Amino acid sequence: FRLYTERSFNQELQEQTYPEILRSKMSNVVLTLKKLGIDDLVHFDFMDPPAPETLMRALELLNYLGALDDDGELTTMGTQMAELPVDPQHAKMLIAAPGYRCSN
Repeated sequence: FRLYTERSFNQELQEQTYPEILRSKMSNVVLTLKKLGIDDLVHFDFMDPPAPETLMRALELLNYLGALDDDGELTTMGTQMAELPVDPQHAKMLIAAPGYRCSN
């Protein structure tokens, strides 16, 4: 059974969808790769390489959050953030919450 009409199948559906790595934020991926010890993200063998601007935005965000230092190396905070299965912004919030007495 299909949940769409034949006309929709022939005229409205895309032939192929874009790979998820090209559609999503890269901050989680970059943080995970850094945790695995992969430092050269520009030459990493992605199946579908993301745009360089996307990688730069992810690196800038992780630096802003304190997950990466100015040399692009993983910090202690970044190691803790990489352990949590959430976006880096949420991980930083969860890690910082006890310092602000916002958690039980």
